[in-house]
Amino acid sequence: MRFESSKSSFILGIIYFSCAVSLGTIYLIIIDDVSLLFKIFMISVMLSATVVPLWVVFATYYIIDGENLFIKSAFMTWSIEVKNIVKIKKTGDALSGPALSFDRIEVTYLSEKNKKKKVLISPEDRDKFLHNIEKAQQKLAA
Repeated sequence: MRFESSKSSFILGIIYFSCAVSLGTIYLIIIDDVSLLFKIFMISVMLSATVVPLWVVFATYYIIDGENLFIKSAFMTWSIEVKNIVKIKKTGDALSGPALSFDRIEVTYLSEKNKKKKVLISPEDRDKFLHNIEKAQQKLAA
């Protein structure tokens, strides 16, 4: 089952503002009297600074397929075996993670090296997400 990331107005505002600043900078670079090579380089950098945050906004989601939880955010992907999830709790932690809202879930899991790791996510329907994780864990335990 696929869950889109919840998106808070505050985080979207920051992302859209940074994109607007990047696009404004591109305009200033174009009209400035600098070398063509410098313009090409700077426009490439500014386009990246625009595209990557938008990619994160439109490509952050979570999939529970029964045995695995897949977390996707732009070019990054996490794969966590449901059986290795040791704790899930609702949190408002502002630490970095593939979450576009402060209504987050902290997923604690065991890595391949048996180390505890955490990842913060923000599915739109947290309760349904938690229910599906519990259901998948019960199914694997049976």
